[in-house]
Amino acid sequence: AGLEVLVSRPDNPYQDVDAFMAGFAKCGAAVCQVLVGGMTGTGTLIAPGIVITNRHVVAAAMDANDKLTQPATCRFDFKTNASRSYTTPATDIMARQVLSSSPHDSSDTVPGPMTTSIAALDYAMLKLEREIDAIPVAGQGDPRGFVNPASGATVLADSGVLILQHPGGQPMKVDLGSVTDTAPARLRHTVNTEPGSSGAPVFDAALNMVAIHHAGQNNGPAPGQTYNQAIPLGPILAHARNAGVAI
Repeated sequence: AGLEVLVSRPDNPYQDVDAFMAGFAKCGAAVCQVLVGGMTGTGTLIAPGIVITNRHVVAAAMDANDKLTQPATCRFDFKTNASRSYTTPATDIMARQVLSSSPHDSSDTVPGPMTTSIAALDYAMLKLEREIDAIPVAGQGDPRGFVNPASGATVLADSGVLILQHPGGQPMKVDLGSVTDTAPARLRHTVNTEPGSSGAPVFDAALNMVAIHHAGQNNGPAPGQTYNQAIPLGPILAHARNAGVAI
């Protein structure tokens, strides 16, 4: 009996397996690869017809007034099987408009402390040419749906997170890690990412979308230290709503 002491967080530490797997599948159906010219990133459908990604992913396709000047494609369902012998048919939807955006901070590109500026959030909300959330992913299955962003979710240091992403332009991948540090406008984590992962959704252990990944450093504040960095959803959603986006 002395070996069976449970040490856990105060809320329920368990999730039902089937419920978690179903939720995970719904999250995957809402994640897409974002293609602009020769650059790729990752995005998430967070409302009917609205995808969120990093601004720096689509910046090359935007003018000074945030108007799209070249095609931006959101590619859903780009996945492969366990043996990597088959890639699922992708669903390509064009983005027609940037509803709201915010640039990154200059400090994001160099190792050092996290910025505290909520005016530099490195996000773009894209309006798709058509809504696909009510359409089944395949055949007569369930509708695709979208991810409800968790603006009020609390993200604590040492908590587990996972990221669905298209690293290096590959079919969708997942990796798990933990949060190492938090601040009002940034959080840092240990999930593996690569170019192409920018804009990817960061989920907590309960599959709440709590942030979007946007940057990393190979030589952090201490010798040999590395970190990946994300933008919490709370300030992003507040910024977008102030810009008139109904989300």
